[in-house]
Amino acid sequence: MSNVAALVIIALATLLPLLNMVAGMDRVEFRNENDQRGSIVEMQRRDDNYLRATKSLPKTATLPMNVSVTMSLETISEIRTTHAVIDLYMSEMWNAGETISGHPPQKQNNTSSPSRHPKKVKLSGEGSDTYTWTTDTYFLLAKHVKYYTESQYLVIKSDGNIHRDRKIRIEAPCTLTVLNFPFDNSQCRILLSSYGFHTEELRLQWSGDAVLFPYQYDSLKELGFIMNGIEVLSYEAQYGPVSYDILEAQLSFTRLSSVYLYQVYIPAASLVVMSWVPFWLTEEKCGTPARASIGVMTVLSMLTICSNVKNVGGAVSRNVSLLDIWMWVSFGLVVLAMLQFAMADFHRTDDRITFLGIGRRDTDVTKRKIDKVARFLFPVVYFVFNAGYWSYVEYIKATSKKTSVTESESTG
Repeated sequence: MSNVAALVIIALATLLPLLNMVAGMDRVEFRNENDQRGSIVEMQRRDDNYLRATKSLPKTATLPMNVSVTMSLETISEIRTTHAVIDLYMSEMWNAGETISGHPPQKQNNTSSPSRHPKKVKLSGEGSDTYTWTTDTYFLLAKHVKYYTESQYLVIKSDGNIHRDRKIRIEAPCTLTVLNFPFDNSQCRILLSSYGFHTEELRLQWSGDAVLFPYQYDSLKELGFIMNGIEVLSYEAQYGPVSYDILEAQLSFTRLSSVYLYQVYIPAASLVVMSWVPFWLTEEKCGTPARASIGVMTVLSMLTICSNVKNVGGAVSRNVSLLDIWMWVSFGLVVLAMLQFAMADFHRTDDRITFLGIGRRDTDVTKRKIDKVARFLFPVVYFVFNAGYWSYVEYIKATSKKTSVTESESTG
């Protein structure tokens, strides 16, 4: 037992220094406030673990440090009800207030030779973001963010200016007006902020170019959308006693409704019109089987289109939309046409019968009279519904265009 106790004591004596060293990596103590910001040169000599523990501003930088941000959208690969997948390049520029050699920049004469111009150091690829102090900007409300560590570079100039560029994939949050589907607009937002430095230490601001989309907007048509424009905003958000800068880019999209016109609206309208054909079929020419076949076929076809609409709409199908209203009104008219056939077939003879009469002959109802009323009533009801429906659709489009023009003018 004494040997076992001795081994335990020796093991503890060996492990305690190692545990203290590991704990010291995550806890950094500063002697005074001036030491809380290390210079770029000092941080270059530290290892990665110590650098992550001392994420502080360079001591030679002027507070608040101004960071200028530019985003260039590369591709928008997916636009959903709740999010959009965007690949972008984010460029950040700031001044650390010191040179690469660790000394403050000296003023140079304008007549100096080109060889005396400020030099720069450029790093590219994985690990360049840990070489010196870098910003801690992050994306708010993003569902998922992926940083391409091999697709980034960092430029450090001798006059203290630093340029950082990264490729990022983000799932930005989106909102839309479900009731107006498929004539709706989608608003996607990209929000940036500093995670650890408030406005008294670091200020975020859009550059002159702000958000760029250099490629053709027509590529979005493959996703079923067209872009109306990009609006940039900047404001402060209060978190407890301090506030943080928020940079926001709003991307406005309009859904292409032509695909729904070809796949849903025209087929549904054709079935509704087809359901009126039995109104002109007489007993002598076609008989009951022909009218029954047309009625059953139109009802089943309309049910098939309604079920396909749920798959086309995706998450939107969980809520009531203009497309749902159109489909269920059309389906109701087809069912009513089938019920009209049943009523007319019940009164298929030309003999005079009583309508809701017990021994009375107040109203004479025949099959031909029911068909004549249906020939006029069904088209009129459907025409009135279409007039109101498409008038509201045009109103939605006009309102969205007016809003887009106002946003572009305010941005410009």
